[in-house]
Amino acid sequence: MDVLERTRPPAAAAGTSPPRLPYWSALDGLRGLAVLWVLGYHAALDGFDGGYLGVSAFFTLSGFLLTSLALAERSATGGFSLRRFWARRFRRLMPAALLTLAGVVVMGLWVWSADQLAQLRGDVLSALAYVANWRLIFDHQGYAQAFQAPSPVQHFWSLAIEEQFYVLFPLVVGLAFVLTRTPRRALIGVFLAITVTSTLTMALLFDAESTGRAYLGTDTRLAELALGCLLALVVNTRPTIENVRLRIVVQWTGLAALAMCIALWATVAIDTAWLYRGGFAVHALLVTIVLIAAVQAAGPVPRVLGLRPLVALGIISYGVYLFHWPIFLWLTHERTGLAPIPLFGLRFVVTLAVAILSYRLLETPIRRGRRVTSWRPAIAVPVAAALIVGGVVAVTAIAPEGERTALPDATPDEPPPTTDPTPPAEIPDTRVLLVGDSVALTAAVGLDRNQEELDIVLWNRGALGCGVVRGGNVLINGRVNEQHPNCNAWPQGWSNGMAEFDPDVSLLLGGRWDIVDRQVDGRWLRWGTPESDAYVLGDLHLAVDVLGATGAHVVFMTCPYFDVTDESGTYRPEYEPWRIDHWNDLLRQVARERPGEVTVVDVNAKLAPDGEYTSVVDGLDVRGDGVHLTEAGTDWLARWLAPWLHVAAASSTDR
Repeated sequence: MDVLERTRPPAAAAGTSPPRLPYWSALDGLRGLAVLWVLGYHAALDGFDGGYLGVSAFFTLSGFLLTSLALAERSATGGFSLRRFWARRFRRLMPAALLTLAGVVVMGLWVWSADQLAQLRGDVLSALAYVANWRLIFDHQGYAQAFQAPSPVQHFWSLAIEEQFYVLFPLVVGLAFVLTRTPRRALIGVFLAITVTSTLTMALLFDAESTGRAYLGTDTRLAELALGCLLALVVNTRPTIENVRLRIVVQWTGLAALAMCIALWATVAIDTAWLYRGGFAVHALLVTIVLIAAVQAAGPVPRVLGLRPLVALGIISYGVYLFHWPIFLWLTHERTGLAPIPLFGLRFVVTLAVAILSYRLLETPIRRGRRVTSWRPAIAVPVAAALIVGGVVAVTAIAPEGERTALPDATPDEPPPTTDPTPPAEIPDTRVLLVGDSVALTAAVGLDRNQEELDIVLWNRGALGCGVVRGGNVLINGRVNEQHPNCNAWPQGWSNGMAEFDPDVSLLLGGRWDIVDRQVDGRWLRWGTPESDAYVLGDLHLAVDVLGATGAHVVFMTCPYFDVTDESGTYRPEYEPWRIDHWNDLLRQVARERPGEVTVVDVNAKLAPDGEYTSVVDGLDVRGDGVHLTEAGTDWLARWLAPWLHVAAASSTDR
């Protein structure tokens, strides 16, 4: 996210004559509203479920202002300076970004966990190079990290997309101005093509089980920037509408579009399928309608977005976005003891304070050229970057990566299975197909990372937000949530995986999404009732049919206890221990009814040795967020679990 420069240009640095645009306070107000929703989303507040779309609004606003500035420069000077363009972006973006990265590195001395420090070098380097989005895409542990130990510079993904766009944009515009007689018409064609291509690319790359590639890709998000560019090209530096009737229509249409945007920001989950099939582009179109209404002299949209608190927040929104994420990760419920709303208030106040200081003491003076008289940015920025790189190397060297990921030497304890198998002779390369939800997906990281040492060949088919029990709506934290339709398609998906991989062991870890009340065929099944049990047992038996179809032995891992309060202190009734105990009892019932086919491995007893949730076992921090395992925890569990997978493999009919 980049707020660009304020639409009222600052005083020019020596030797430059930047083009000027009128000052539209409503655009700062839109920035303020968008960044407020981003903060609410990252704080997991109710009513901010779609707050990530605030970043999308910034993309479109950036495209509009960039193109408007380019057209204004063309009109004023007859040309377009690449050097001036990049210098403006450099002065606007780099100071606060470097300050954020420096702060993150220093906080590594006392704030970040071992898991976060293990990734910090690569995270900071990718942020410095503005390729953070592609690091997240190509990092095979990216999703696991998002749950176990969020990167303090994870939010730089959006800045990376904008910076990559800033490299290409002036080249495209400059070539159009030089090579064509009608550059505006040519650019309309170019950005229209980018919009269509990017939207189609997102739809083609969308994967309901893993939205990261479609959400984070530069190619998939360009449409939102390009639509802002198209708006500027259409109005052609003359956005003010003179016709009174048309201006009234635009104002009320803009107000309706703003209301629709806010409704989307409040309600639409990030994995909603239609967003990736044109929805992001539709949202960007709504933002363009808001923009054209916002830049008019009067009307309901300028009045609403021109409210002074929103405008003030919008002016510093770039710093607010940069600084808020590491501050949010630092000020947690565990450290403060605060409930969600007071905690958000504390985080918000601290973020504002840092952003205001940065804006007044660093960003504005550098942008206006008052603090660049004794040094050159071409020298200062590389020096600052080098210091940050040196700092992150030094900080992460305090806890060497090998010490965090090495498997413990202790002999794994024997879990209490439903049968009493005798460990067989060595069985090399046991082939394991793992299925389940995000807990299974992340818990298998240790097995995956240590396959060679543990004589395991793993295919991890864990899926985000998908349990074993099929159905429609589920009741979570007192609210009705619609289960993703793709979650109900596991029988065919698992069957395909069995045929393709031919495992010796099918390993299942479920429970998180299965122990809630759910609506099936219009009626609610309350967890723990005989009617619910019959329904759940039917799906568990079907799971055994599918996972054992090729002769593999089926292993159920018991569901571990979860922390019944999240990091903000919110109570989570769906994680009450009695629900998990009942699920685990149903697993054992299926194993009793299908002897020789199913083994139950008591992961819960391993993770909760005293019969209740704990984050520390055997002196090791094994639980990251109260639900998923830490990286160290997955290694620890893998060492304990591997022998029992070999035991189960000896029972498979194709051995």
